[in-house]
Amino acid sequence: MSALRFLQVRFRAAPPLIRGALWMLGSCLVFSIAAALVRKMSAEFHPFQLVFIRNGVALLMMLPWLWNVGLGALRTANPKVHGARAVFSLASTLAWFYALATVPLAEAVALGFSAPLFATLGAVLILSERMRVRRWTALAVGFAGAALILRPGFDTVDLGQAMALLSSVLSAGSILAIKWLTRGENPTAIVTLQLLLITPFALLIALFYWRTPDAGQLVWLVAIGICAGFGQLMVVRALKLADTGAVMPLEFSRLIFAAVFGFTLFGETPDLWTWIGGLIIFASGFYIARREAKRGGSAPAGGSVAEPKS
Repeated sequence: MSALRFLQVRFRAAPPLIRGALWMLGSCLVFSIAAALVRKMSAEFHPFQLVFIRNGVALLMMLPWLWNVGLGALRTANPKVHGARAVFSLASTLAWFYALATVPLAEAVALGFSAPLFATLGAVLILSERMRVRRWTALAVGFAGAALILRPGFDTVDLGQAMALLSSVLSAGSILAIKWLTRGENPTAIVTLQLLLITPFALLIALFYWRTPDAGQLVWLVAIGICAGFGQLMVVRALKLADTGAVMPLEFSRLIFAAVFGFTLFGETPDLWTWIGGLIIFASGFYIARREAKRGGSAPAGGSVAEPKS
């Protein structure tokens, strides 16, 4: 028996919780690889071109599913919500790619953990959800974690850091749209329709900044989209095998992976405040999600679970 075959047999024999955890770890790894590739390629290509290629490759990966089920699967009673989600997602990705180009990888990822905090706040303000003292406290603690990373008054908050936070705010809007849409629509159809809406618009704008890549650059650009696509598929596999609360803590590994890639590829060393702030933000989001699940709601899941960033 080959080593690969042996690993496949052992993986399939493992309990669902273990397999779900491994799928989630894999998704965190490939999302981190995609983030590192965006950082690498942003020195040569405009964010609009990167966003188009990322979404275009992901759309190509969804075409076999669309071919199998037909266009009828994309019918929706909520076109305005889909449109709003597409706008939020496109703007969030652009802000995220700008942040990755200008902010150390680990710091960008740590600030990205704040998306579910903004989604929780948005659910109260926009969806009129009720939130009690414990969740308000967790929310305040999470934003305090972001303040630790930014340290306003001690360091100047630069545009890249602001873009990382803006990306989280916009991502929260997309998370709220997902929360609304998944009440009655197929998640795969939601993702496919988003890609169909975003990709042509991203291409139209990217043409103004287009730079034709050579063969080597094209490989890296396509790899961004492949990593993003496979990362989302891995998240779906993980959530089919295990509860969100069981695999969500592994999301913190994204900060570890980002720190490793940042150090080995770009010579970046995260400071202590990034680690502490990132842990506080993540723990706050995790606590809020668990409280939401216990009271029978649909939590805005953190990071990759709800609106993966790559």
